[in-house]
This record gives sequence, C-alpha cells and structure tokens, in this order.
Amino acid sequence: EWIEPSVDYLVNRASLCGALHPNRSTKVMLALIEAVTNAVVHGNLGISSALKEQSGHEFADALAARCADPAYACRMVDIRASYDGAALRWVITDQGAGFDVEAALRRLDEPPDLLRPSGRGLMMIRAFTDGMQFEDN
Repeated sequence: EWIEPSVDYLVNRASLCGALHPNRSTKVMLALIEAVTNAVVHGNLGISSALKEQSGHEFADALAARCADPAYACRMVDIRASYDGAALRWVITDQGAGFDVEAALRRLDEPPDLLRPSGRGLMMIRAFTDGMQFEDN
C-alpha cells in the first residue's frame, strides 16, 4: 500500500525541481512502481515470479504468508533520489538475497512472451528509463 504513494511523491518532487520532464512522468512512474514492487515482492519477500505461472493461487498464498511473517514483513526498501542538474537517479535497495542478474538480462534480449503472467517488469523499466543497472546481489 506504500508503493504507489511513495513513487508518486518521488515523481512529483522530480517534476517540481525540473529534473523530470512532464511528458516522461507517467512512463517513469510506471518504471519506478515496477522497480519498487520488485524490491518488495521478489527482494524482501523472496517470492519467485515462477509462482505466477502456476495455475493455482500459489503466488497470492506465498505473498500473504510472507507478509504475515515478521522475518520478511519487517524488511525495508531504501530509495535514494539524486539530481545533479544533468542526471536524475534513483537507487532502490532491498534486503533480499539477490537474483541472477545475468539470466534476467539475457531474458530481456529474447522476444517477449506476452501470454506469460510475469517477466515484463524489467523490460518496462529498461524501456521507460534512460538506464538501469544492478549492483551487488
């Protein structure tokens, strides 16, 4: 419930200081929502996208269980924004175990499977921003 208001705040601040052109704000907002959602769901809660591809309610059940587990639910996502007059950057850090960045980036270079219920988040982030990079895990 905090993702969209937080992203809305970040995009509004970036627009107000002139760091984000109004024509790009919607696309950047979608990219940030996806990035923060990934940090919460896949990073902090450690839930695999593969569960979305199963026929039952496995993804929703795992999401509910992890949100109820204090070991996962108390994890934080840190978002740092900076603007140096030329470049606007957001650094999103979660407390998860990380993921196989190389495999994820390889999937981005494959033709998208539009019928798949997951796997378009990183594609949207890359398409709607000038750059995307991963550090550490």
